[in-house]
Amino acid sequence: MTYKDLTILKFQQVKNAILECQGNEIREAMNILSILYDIPIEDYVNMKFKDFQKECTKLDWFTNEFKNLPDKWVKSFDCQGEHFEIIHNVTDWTAEQFISMSNLTKSDSDVIDNLHLILATLTKGSESLTELKRRSELFQNHLSI
Repeated sequence: MTYKDLTILKFQQVKNAILECQGNEIREAMNILSILYDIPIEDYVNMKFKDFQKECTKLDWFTNEFKNLPDKWVKSFDCQGEHFEIIHNVTDWTAEQFISMSNLTKSDSDVIDNLHLILATLTKGSESLTELKRRSELFQNHLSI
């Protein structure tokens, strides 16, 4: 598995699973493995610890690859065969986009949870609520981080 396999939704679920563990690294690893590999958490809970440690090696890519993620501004991207362009310049936003972005990014802790909505808001042609909702769901379920 790589970050290209990680959808926005899975990324959001991992973030929330980490927060729920409150620093318990074993529980955190169980939750992340369960989310990423679609294996019930009960399977990990009931696993022998040595087998669980072996399963945890599946997460090596998660920490190693994170350091190498690109940090360049994306101007456009494709998702499910559709092409989308990003409106980078704030002065080109509509008043509604500005209001939406202000609300969606108000708290640092909400940014990851709202990532699909933020991205949908920033794409050209997402002025109607119907299209914004369609795009946000498309991005959340099919766009890799």
